Amino acid sequence: MVLPASERPDRLRTILLAYPTRVTKKYVPPVYTGKVFTGVRPSAVRGRPKQNWRLNKLAIPNRTVPKYVFVEEKGTGIRPSALTVNITQRMDDMSKPTLRYLYQARKAYSELGPRIKKNLQKTINQSWKTIYNYYRKQMIDIKRKKDMRLAKQKELATKTVVKTKTPKELKEEKEKRIAAWCAVKAQPKKSFPPPPLPVQKRPAATLNEIIVHANILAEPRSVTVKFIRPSIDPTYIDPTRVKPAAKTYVASERVLELAKNPAHRLLKERPIVPGAVKKSALTCAVSPRFDELAVPKKKAAEKDSDLKENPFQISPNALKAKTTARIKELAKPIER
Repeated sequence: MVLPASERPDRLRTILLAYPTRVTKKYVPPVYTGKVFTGVRPSAVRGRPKQNWRLNKLAIPNRTVPKYVFVEEKGTGIRPSALTVNITQRMDDMSKPTLRYLYQARKAYSELGPRIKKNLQKTINQSWKTIYNYYRKQMIDIKRKKDMRLAKQKELATKTVVKTKTPKELKEEKEKRIAAWCAVKAQPKKSFPPPPLPVQKRPAATLNEIIVHANILAEPRSVTVKFIRPSIDPTYIDPTRVKPAAKTYVASERVLELAKNPAHRLLKERPIVPGAVKKSALTCAVSPRFDELAVPKKKAAEKDSDLKENPFQISPNALKAKTTARIKELAKPIER
């Protein structure tokens, strides 16, 4: 229903906006009646349930686990023969850890103190002497001898053979050394510059000069404008103030017309009536297929929902089937 413009009250838009968009129900604390809600249907706890063969079979567990019984252990759990056995050299070698792990441990725990480093080095020495490192020690010795042999060959290859000089070559070399010495001695003597003059210090400043310089340094480089309170500042404009002209303003007819709510916003939605049937559905002609689908399927009674309508009826194909050895094996009941 839409009200005409003449019947609408003043400030209709303000009245509509004043209504809450969501109404929350007031909280009412529950009243204790002496009963506690357990979540179990009342029919499930009233009286003894009816006996049902299928439910009884399903209630039997498929696998039973015997209850745990604690048995107290006696002794240390170590065979007496293991405490008196003679340790062989092979067993002693196998008990030592791998050198690679020991090197990693020494690198990781090097900051824990000299005692731990000493123990790790002792274990490394013991592991190095085992039979499992014999091949590695032999390979290291072979490599060291090979490196020494290659280094010796390289030194012999790079070593220059000293060639003996003839008397004529020795005489020419001596003459060259004498000529170089004479050229150095024939040069003029080095002239040394005079010593530097002493630096004249600036005379010390007087007290008046120091005060003038301190006043110059005390002046700020940038001046900040002093803060003035808004109540004292004449140029301050209050953002929440109302202009005097707005207090005496009279709205025109156009402004009042624009302030009204549009007509399409005042329309109410059609109410939904539960159980209502359309008029076209009342005059609809039902086809035979619809009539057939509208009939509910036949089901067994609620009390005997696990029983068939005719439980003793056997299908004709089951009478003609030939069982295999596997089906016969699966048909045997399980002993429980």
